[in-house]
Amino acid sequence: MAATYFDITVLPKSTIAGFQHWFFVTARNADGTVDTGFTGTVVFTSTDLTAALPANYTFVGGDNGKHRFPVRFKTLGAQTMKVTSGLLVGNARTTVGLTPPGWGLDDEGILPFGDAVAGIGSALLKAEAFSTHEVDVTVTNPVQDNSAFVPGDALNPGTWSIQRLDNADFLDVVQVTQVGPFTYRLLSFEAFGDVSVTHRVHSDTLLDTSGVVITSPRNADFLGLLEAAKSSVSNIMATRKVISRDIANSQIPGFAEFAATLQIGGNGDYKNVSGPELTRKLIFRRLISTPGDFFHLPASGPNAYGVGLRVKAPLPAQQLIKLRALIQQQVLREPSVASASVQLTFDPSRNYLNLKVTAVDKVTGQPVTIGLKANENGVQL
Repeated sequence: MAATYFDITVLPKSTIAGFQHWFFVTARNADGTVDTGFTGTVVFTSTDLTAALPANYTFVGGDNGKHRFPVRFKTLGAQTMKVTSGLLVGNARTTVGLTPPGWGLDDEGILPFGDAVAGIGSALLKAEAFSTHEVDVTVTNPVQDNSAFVPGDALNPGTWSIQRLDNADFLDVVQVTQVGPFTYRLLSFEAFGDVSVTHRVHSDTLLDTSGVVITSPRNADFLGLLEAAKSSVSNIMATRKVISRDIANSQIPGFAEFAATLQIGGNGDYKNVSGPELTRKLIFRRLISTPGDFFHLPASGPNAYGVGLRVKAPLPAQQLIKLRALIQQQVLREPSVASASVQLTFDPSRNYLNLKVTAVDKVTGQPVTIGLKANENGVQL
């Protein structure tokens, strides 16, 4: 007997926009029994065109016909999610609202809205270095993973700590990404020690799906990487055709480097630049008045960064000459800049500034040009 339809379970009738929910897809035979030998590929679609749906998945023998997936609905109102594999189809319906998490119970009367898995407690299971700066941490049961800005959330870097046990130094966690149903990849600003060094991942604030702090053990130890393992990471990245990753903004494509954002190369270590490319980044950093995600820049004094513009503040046309001179002054403060010229125009109909900086790298003598091209609607090209 072969599967004839899909059953989608553990999906609440009421969900919260932007919150992650877990559900199961089960391949069932015509008589309702589970097709434990199902190995087809399932595809997900939804009436919510902005939903974060699971990627296509091919069932394996170990699934025994049933697999667990995450989903985030984002559009308010009644929504339908469909799973298909050839002629096999399954549907689930939900109503998306903006109810605050923890308010009331789900349709089964068990859980706070926003969670679709029973709050049975969780603990840290294991940790394993993925690269020279990344460690994969696995939990025993589902935990909260809705937002990097929510206290106690698995995606919030402040939820985690990493410590080297050989010298007791703490490493800064700057980003967390989910890489599996129970696994989270923590990015450390500092590199881990080698394979002889023991590190400890710990959390006193991580919450399970019922909103309770995880139980013991709340820490997991791991070692650094062997050189062979570092090569393995590089090979994995190459297979995925990933050259580098922008850590400050994951929406920026891997090939695009902007300002002073951190780039992770194919070997799992920070990507370094030099010469004119480094000068270009330093100029960008000079002109940005708000401290970046990782580098807090001087805000006052003779070496202050930025040009003092306030967000959306109107700019009188007569100040263009003064602003142009201030920009040029900032660029020339960079020791690697030999000379610089600034072009600045202002479109009063859209209150839109167009800036182009042309500098010369002092060491190589090569030109460095900075300017974002935009169309008539102000969209970056």
